[in-house]
Order: sequence, then C-alpha cells, then structure tokens
Amino acid sequence: MVENLGIIRPGGKAAVGCFMQPVTESLIIEDPDRYPGYRLALWHNPVEDFYPQRGLGDRFRIVLVEEGSGVLRVGGWRGAVTAPAVLCVNELEPLEAAERRGLRGQSMYFHPSAVNAAFTFNNIREGRNGLSVTEIQDRVWFFPFLSRNPGRFRPISVGPATARRMADLMTAVGGILRARDDPGWPCRSRSFFIELLILIARAFENPDLRDSDSLAEPAAVTEAVIMYLHANYHRKITLAGLSRHFHTNRTTLADQFHKATGQSVIGYLRRLRMDVAASILRDTELNLGEVMRRIGFRDNTHFGRTFRRYNGCTPSQYRRKSCGMPRRQTHSQTPEDDGGGDGSRTS
Repeated sequence: MVENLGIIRPGGKAAVGCFMQPVTESLIIEDPDRYPGYRLALWHNPVEDFYPQRGLGDRFRIVLVEEGSGVLRVGGWRGAVTAPAVLCVNELEPLEAAERRGLRGQSMYFHPSAVNAAFTFNNIREGRNGLSVTEIQDRVWFFPFLSRNPGRFRPISVGPATARRMADLMTAVGGILRARDDPGWPCRSRSFFIELLILIARAFENPDLRDSDSLAEPAAVTEAVIMYLHANYHRKITLAGLSRHFHTNRTTLADQFHKATGQSVIGYLRRLRMDVAASILRDTELNLGEVMRRIGFRDNTHFGRTFRRYNGCTPSQYRRKSCGMPRRQTHSQTPEDDGGGDGSRTS
C-alpha cells in the first residue's frame, strides 16, 4: 500500500493523515493501476511559464531560474531577477513575469503534506502546536516560503554549482513522477524533493554563501567550500580534491575552514551527510541501501557505524522511532540492513 504522505482521495476527501485542501487536478500525480484512488500533491514543470494563477491558494511553488533575467512580480513585490536564482513562492503569492530577457527555468509545485502528512499551511506557520520534535525540525524547510522580512519577497541568488545540483534534483523528481515505473516511486520522488528543500533552506539561511572555484579572501573560500559540500555531498569528496578545485593549499584550506567553523572539512561533510540521511529516513521508506548511496557512501557497515556515531542509533532504529509514516507489515527489515545487508526493503 502506498504511503499516505501528501496524498488525497478522489473528490478532495483526505485519507487519514492527509490534507484537506482544494484539489488542483493538473498538479496531482496519480498511479491508478498500482495505487487506485491515491493522488500525490507534488508536480514538476520542466519549463516554467510564470502563469500567475497556477497553484494559487493551495500550492507552494519553487522556481529555479536557470538562464536569462527579467522583472518579476511576486505578491506585492516587483524586482529584477538574474540567473541563477531560486524563487520560493507561497500559496498566497501570485507570480508573474513582467519582463523577460531570455528568462528560462523549471519549477516544482507542492502542498506541505507532500513532505510530511502532519503538515498543513496553518501548522507550518503557527510553529510548534501539535508537531513532534522531528516535524519541528522539518518545518525549517518551509522558512524560504514564509519568511518575508520586512514583509517582502526575496529571490535567492545561488552559484553555478548549487544551481546545477538543484536542477538535477528537480529533473530527477520530475522524471520519477512522470515515469512511475516501479512501486517505490512515491518515496523515491519525495526523497529527491527533500534533498532539494534542504539545499534551498541552506542557501536561504546564508544568502552570502556562493559557490565559486576561485576566491581570494579566506572567508570567501570557506563560504564557497561550504556551499560546494552542500551541492556535492553525494559525490566522493577529499581534502586534496577540494584544494585542487579551489586552487589553494590543502593545509591552508583545512586551517581556514576549521578557524571559521570549528570543524574539519571532512567532519562537516560527515555531519551534513548524516543530517540528510536522517531526513530521508524519517520522511520516507526509501530502502537503506539507496539512502546510503544518495549521500555518497558505498559501504553498508561504514554507513551504519557513522550514522550511529552521529545519531546514537542505527539507521533502522532511527527510522522506527522517528518516521511518522504508517508502517508496512508485508516487508521486514533485518538488523543486517544497518551494516551488512543489501538494503532491499521495498518502498
């Protein structure tokens, strides 16, 4: 049975734990042959057309501006946007392109419950009311859509590497949603989407962090390395490789990074990978082997030990105590999945 996350029944009547919002038919993904009667409120638009009314009232919108520039209106805000940039538009804000100069991008439309069944537009704004500890942790992913200081919209400028990673994640989500060619498509699409939200939240929280492969100032190099790690944690990363990429001495890079963050580069990377893994584990049922590979690990035992070191329990134990999704009874997960197993549990 498919998970009840971000899914509603026909006619707009929500299943247990799902949202009860107006249904936007074109922004719903269905799989009637495999999961009759279920709909997922997550939709990818490979070519964003800046139609003001799409999703208005019942969807958040992420727009990745990949090329060109233009003048956009978002709610009461009007301003220039130049690629690469990300727009996080909430359900109350119409989005319109007043001027376009080669403006091109892609977008995602979603209801908050596509991330976690507990989320509604109301409770992500209200804060802690009725939310668990892990749900409060996940709520920070919505800050780019809700924070308007001083009450105004702000585009998020990103560097080329971050933009490429965001584009890859959005394309992955869209491809899975369109194909729906295996039973695990709901978890898999949402797991890539969660990675996208984590990356956007990081860029929003630190608007001065821009990835670049050559920066002279020590602080700028450290900032660029941090964004590089967030955009590339799924790849093999070494200190030697980073020093070559940023055209700096290995020892200098390590010293500057530690002075700025209080952590080693590799320690920061491990913590980041474990945080992403924990997010996927608690909000999807993606099998452990795929979670491990998605964050750049290739060895089950190493992944299990590292996860335990940072989270105090194995990945399976963490999922059992933190996952808010209904548990399946038809598939078992053995203790070996935390170390020596193949992580073959279906989604």
